[in-house]
Amino acid sequence: GLLYLSQESCLIGDVSYHSYEGLVVDSSERETLARDLGVHNKVMMLRNHGAVCCGESIEEAFFYAYHLVLACDAQLKMVPLGIDNLIQIDDDTREKVYAMGQRGGGGVDSKSEGGPDGSGDKKKKVWSVGELDFEALMRMLDNAGYRTGYVYKQPIVKEEPPKPKD
Repeated sequence: GLLYLSQESCLIGDVSYHSYEGLVVDSSERETLARDLGVHNKVMMLRNHGAVCCGESIEEAFFYAYHLVLACDAQLKMVPLGIDNLIQIDDDTREKVYAMGQRGGGGVDSKSEGGPDGSGDKKKKVWSVGELDFEALMRMLDNAGYRTGYVYKQPIVKEEPPKPKD
């Protein structure tokens, strides 16, 4: 299964597992999928098949899928060193990282984390899980020349630089 070897593996939280039973065509298979996912987990690995990432929004589901791919990539790069040589992240640290990741934008919405508190600015955007990451990745695609058509929640306001004085 997925080992807690990197920050990305901590950000996705607990992972459920489901054994492959063929194509999902009958209702009993759907029930076992739902039962294996559980109430609180957002990521489930389908053995011999792939992964399921859930969220309350597209951005949240993408957040889990993106970090799952990064966690799997990190694990694939580390496993050749030998399982006995790997140091897994302890449960307390893992839970702390997961809790911080569940705060929108990793906590940038709060004054205690160095961000604005939003008390004076009514237009202040409060980020949900994955929204800030998704918006940043979409900007990267747009800046690379792709037309995503994504409507930004926090549009960039270009300000004119001050004119040099003669």
